Amino acid sequence: MSGSTFFAERDEELECDKAVMRWSGSVAKFSQRRASDQTPGISDRRYYVFRLAFWWEVKTSQGKLRQEQYEFLQREANHDALAACGTAAELTKVLEAVAAHAPANRRAAAEELARNLRETWRAKGFRTS
Repeated sequence: MSGSTFFAERDEELECDKAVMRWSGSVAKFSQRRASDQTPGISDRRYYVFRLAFWWEVKTSQGKLRQEQYEFLQREANHDALAACGTAAELTKVLEAVAAHAPANRRAAAEELARNLRETWRAKGFRTS
């Protein structure tokens, strides 16, 4: 990973975190810049906002998912977890859309948005390196 790519991804992560915190949410960070014993493909963040918890794989607009990242998100979604990926701008749109729903409808709205984002990013193809 080049130095400029590293900083772009780190900046994107910080913008995502700020977006969640603007809605009084909190953040658990999992991204690693080095080899680790974490589960392959584990998402960069776990966000807690609107009484929902969800996995978020942070991407820059030029980024692509790795196959194992998509598989992690899909496995989580298949077990009733909220799991999505995208840029800070996409996360902001998700948060605004979910906030617009009545609390009883927020989970269903978040599930649909998450599914759409996973499939949009999958359609871009997977990163091979």
